[in-house]
Amino acid sequence: MRKTKVICTIGPASDSEEVLTRMCLAGMNVARLNFSHGTHEEHLKRINMIKNVRERLNYPLPIMLDTKIGLTIVAIGTSLPELVTSTVAAKRGETGMAIGNAIGSNIFNLLFILGISALIHPVAVNMASVYDLLILVFVSGISYLFAFTSRKIARFEGILMIMFYAADVAFAIVR
Repeated sequence: MRKTKVICTIGPASDSEEVLTRMCLAGMNVARLNFSHGTHEEHLKRINMIKNVRERLNYPLPIMLDTKIGLTIVAIGTSLPELVTSTVAAKRGETGMAIGNAIGSNIFNLLFILGISALIHPVAVNMASVYDLLILVFVSGISYLFAFTSRKIARFEGILMIMFYAADVAFAIVR
């Protein structure tokens, strides 16, 4: 019995029943839709296609909808290297490396990765993403103020930053 589960993100490249059928036959266990990209109409179309393939093949295929997963679990998982690097650097007193790593990674992710993605296929922006960008601008401003006021981010400010993150995750879950 195979214990590993195969989660496949369904998007423009897999936007046909033929491709979805091949993915099921190849072992797809979960069809994932990223609600951070695309319109509700596009997602409804994909959900209906998945249901059609599932019924036609008599294949148990759950659908995972994950705006919240993208903002929480995936974000944490992909940011663990930055967390370790910045934590070790701060512990060693290399504060420039600690802050540069966090800022540089975010700039790279926002501009380069999103830019490459848009080159490959236009990236639809829904209202959830607009809210997330507004939150990003707000917390970037707060972080700048923390760093600018005394040329360091103090423990209390670090606690506030963690609380802002917890509030952001809570907001993503309830919206």
